[in-house]
Amino acid sequence: KMVVAVAVKMVVVVAAAKIVVVAAVKLVVVVKTVVVVAAKMVVVVVAKMVIAVAAKMVVVVAVKMVVVVAAKIVVVVVAVKFAQRHSPPQERGGQRRGRSSLWIGVN
Repeated sequence: KMVVAVAVKMVVVVAAAKIVVVAAVKLVVVVKTVVVVAAKMVVVVVAKMVIAVAAKMVVVVAVKMVVVVAAKIVVVVVAVKFAQRHSPPQERGGQRRGRSSLWIGVN
């Protein structure tokens, strides 16, 4: 009777142990998949953030470049106009024209 009881107990313990092991393995698998999914999510989120930041940087850089280029163009245009207004040969002609038109306006 003792032997049978011990044997039954052993069987029960072994069965219980198997169940526990199987459950543990399943848990590990679930945890792994959760971790993997979570890691992927994190990577995706981080990647999105990086892309967003990079996009903002690109936009900022592009805007800066456009502004710089525009500023250069404006400077060049202003310089050219300034030079045209204040260059001696055209200055005389321009002033004459200006005066004559003014006189015409006055008359």
